[in-house]
Amino acid sequence: MSGRWKTWVGVAVSLALLWVAARGVDPTELGSAFRHLRPVWLIPTFALLFVRFWFTAIRWQVLLQPIKTISVHRLFGVTMIGFMANNVLPARMGEFVRAYALAKSEALSTSLSFATIVLERVFDGFTLLAFLVAGLLFLRPERWLVWSAVASFCLYVAVLGGLLWLRHGRGFGWALARLPLSARDRVARLLDSFALGLDVLGDGRALAVIAGLSLLIWGVSAVTAWTMFAAFSLDLPAHAAVLLLAIVAVAVALPSAPGYVGTFQAGTVAALGLFAVPESTAFSFSVLFHVLHYVPITVTGLVYLSLMNLTLSELRTAGAKGR
Repeated sequence: MSGRWKTWVGVAVSLALLWVAARGVDPTELGSAFRHLRPVWLIPTFALLFVRFWFTAIRWQVLLQPIKTISVHRLFGVTMIGFMANNVLPARMGEFVRAYALAKSEALSTSLSFATIVLERVFDGFTLLAFLVAGLLFLRPERWLVWSAVASFCLYVAVLGGLLWLRHGRGFGWALARLPLSARDRVARLLDSFALGLDVLGDGRALAVIAGLSLLIWGVSAVTAWTMFAAFSLDLPAHAAVLLLAIVAVAVALPSAPGYVGTFQAGTVAALGLFAVPESTAFSFSVLFHVLHYVPITVTGLVYLSLMNLTLSELRTAGAKGR
């Protein structure tokens, strides 16, 4: 599928899911939900967002440790640039943009940088899967949730198995042998560089630290969800926060317009619906929670983009090549 078609498919999915999330909303009740908002609780929500990304930068530093020691501040900036790119560029380019920005700023291979990001996503996936299972233990889950958990587990196990296979040097020699000679060496170098980025898989202590940081990162995110519950005066149990994050993560994995418009709202409304939150309140919650993520990440990412002498057009080109 071409990049243009991916963009239009994402827009169509976003519009459809935005309609699904908003179809039962009463405009009068929507306004009432915002009028009764307790704004003081938005302050910790905003602050904890940056704490979460700081811990993400620390985890990335551990992932990169076998290759190069990079400052947490630099990795924080690159992380914000990547998440900003997901908000403003089409076709979910953020991870490729992060790999490019890190490679350019630290004289590393882009494929090596991308390998560490893939590992990061695997740890995120297993952590959110644990959150989903933990949350479902308190509920009578619908069938689609159970199948989502099973499919996610199989996917992450398969990805982890493939990464371990590649790291141990087995690679894809059989596939390389079938490539034209003109491309074989270039692809082999990319795979070797990617495998180098997986060196941390051989360090059990580092993996334990990364797993702990992953729990901490998503634990902080769960606290931000809880502070939003307080802002909307929602008396929900603690497991509602972790289940909300897990379901939204499944939703935003779908194709969407930049910034996860529609998918974020649909996932949030579906999660809060499990706890009998009225549709109008759930939708207003989803909009504000989304804005509190979108605006600070985008503004901070653009600031770091300027500080690192990068441009959006450069990132768009790099992201398109990565895909």
